[in-house]
Amino acid sequence: QSLNEKMDIRGAIQGKGVEVPENTMIDGMAQYISQIQTVQAKYGKSVWIGDSIGQGYNNSDYSYIDVADESGMFAEVIKYSVGGATLGPYNTAETADGYSGYEQIMSHQADITDADMVFLQFCANDLQSIMGGAITAGTSADSSETNSICGYVRKIISKIYELNPLARIYYLNLCDTQRIIDMVADAYSSYFEQNNWGTFDDAAMRSAWIDWQANVVPTIQEYGVQVINILEDIGLNSVTMPLITTDDYIHPNNAGHKRIFDVIAARIDTQTSGKNTPQSVDETGSAQLQLVQLTNVSPDMTTATSSKSSQ
Repeated sequence: QSLNEKMDIRGAIQGKGVEVPENTMIDGMAQYISQIQTVQAKYGKSVWIGDSIGQGYNNSDYSYIDVADESGMFAEVIKYSVGGATLGPYNTAETADGYSGYEQIMSHQADITDADMVFLQFCANDLQSIMGGAITAGTSADSSETNSICGYVRKIISKIYELNPLARIYYLNLCDTQRIIDMVADAYSSYFEQNNWGTFDDAAMRSAWIDWQANVVPTIQEYGVQVINILEDIGLNSVTMPLITTDDYIHPNNAGHKRIFDVIAARIDTQTSGKNTPQSVDETGSAQLQLVQLTNVSPDMTTATSSKSSQ
């Protein structure tokens, strides 16, 4: 619903049977209020591209992106997150093309071109692709033409900068620290058992996760993209995990999505205003930018509720 729809003062009055002439003070007032609310947004247009976490899977398609929209922090929030999405190709033919991050970007070039901020959130499905042998994590030496996760990272980020050289890009990392590996591996193992998916390959999961940390994240950082370590910063542990996830113990519930957005908001607020200033992109697709050191944030988890929301 647009601001104009929310603030249709004329329509509300006419609904009571009172005729309101055109170009009255009421029209000017509604327009003024709309302009004031737009100015009050701390940031401009934001585009959010990711997988089922950003989609709000198992939570009525309500995610941290919707929390961002409701916060009023951004003048505009564009949500392009779909289940099964990946940085690189997925490990099944069904989602090999249309669900890759690059395909999402190519499908929504107009929105990226005039965005102030672009948020990327990929990890879990790519880990499955690595585990299944469909692709390797690669190394930071890979070019944008290399068939590896690092290669796709270069391809995606360099395309965003090609469309919008001044975009501020953020990577929301859900494969963040070594401490989280044990917990997530246990959760995936339980989820495999619940769905009769066979035996979960714990060793392959850990190996893929370590590769991600050692190679994929540093490649992302080469571009000056701000990496926000979500799971560590929301205070995820064995106590809080069931409080902030849905019944699959993987996808967040309302409380979890609120925590994720709190971390995102805190992190971007630690930075100075204005966009990144990328230099020229080299032949590997790499752009050298000044990195910004972010302050670690560990929100208190005591306000999370234990109910499993259906929204």
